[in-house]
Amino acid sequence: MNSSASNEDGDHGFQIAPMVDIVFVLLLFFMTYKNVREMHVEATPAGHPQRTEFAAVSPPIFIDINGNDDVLINGRVVATGTDHGFDDLRRWLAGIRNTSSTDESFVIRAQDTTHHERVVRVLGVLKKAGYKKVSFA
Repeated sequence: MNSSASNEDGDHGFQIAPMVDIVFVLLLFFMTYKNVREMHVEATPAGHPQRTEFAAVSPPIFIDINGNDDVLINGRVVATGTDHGFDDLRRWLAGIRNTSSTDESFVIRAQDTTHHERVVRVLGVLKKAGYKKVSFA
């Protein structure tokens, strides 16, 4: 059977209908996005004064725990792998609490070979010292 719409190799040529469908869907998407973006409303929770200034954010303090379970802050060892009391870390955190007026944030970076117990103990020391802004890297 010989069809006038096809070539000898079976190629039917460029089909315009799927292209029109794609353009129509993109048009709908961008029209909807424009309407949603215009409906953005800023709200202040009830009972809170409206803030016009942003508070200065201090950079986070990095606590590194290496494969030997040594705890380092800014490259200084504050607890060795055998020190389970964390006395130096506790003193260091108390010193920060006394000199800083803002609530500090901490980032704990542990190596793959670090024991999980060590990370949990460091988190406990931070919690007892009253720090709540802790994240992991």
